[in-house]
Amino acid sequence: MIFWKRQTKKYEAQQIHGETLKKLSKEHQDNGNPFLTLKELISLYEKDEDLKSYVIMFKKAYLNFFGDREISKISRKDLYAFRDKLRTTPRQRGGKELTKVTVNRGLAGLRRLFHFAIAHEKLNESPFPKEPKSGLFYSEKKNRSKRNFFSEQDVKRIVESCPDHPDFLRPLVITAYMT
Repeated sequence: MIFWKRQTKKYEAQQIHGETLKKLSKEHQDNGNPFLTLKELISLYEKDEDLKSYVIMFKKAYLNFFGDREISKISRKDLYAFRDKLRTTPRQRGGKELTKVTVNRGLAGLRRLFHFAIAHEKLNESPFPKEPKSGLFYSEKKNRSKRNFFSEQDVKRIVESCPDHPDFLRPLVITAYMT
């Protein structure tokens, strides 16, 4: 009789465990996380009407780095590692590293994939930072040189070199400098 009770309790425990797993899996799916991998997400995105070519352009890089990882398990730390890996990737033609602008485009494509997943209720929250100056994307403004404006002496020389005819040329140059 004791043996029978043990078997019954073990069977009941297995049933309860199975039901709990099903319940947790259903709750997990109801929360928008149906264990979707990045590869599956890209396949869904490729079927979408609002497809952007820059997302598909980096498909190979996304799959090489993230593989078959679940999108819900990709963290911000992974995004920084992806950015660094992408930066050191040589170009297809030329062998030099990818430019910061190209890396930013790859990150933008990945961000678009995560927003697509959120819009289609496959993910609750994107691992991308909400604040624009988080440091994930490379700043393009730092690399640009400052615009060189004409000095006042330069403008005087330009105005003096303008011919008297046509009459509107001098006022036009002066107006252009003032605005």
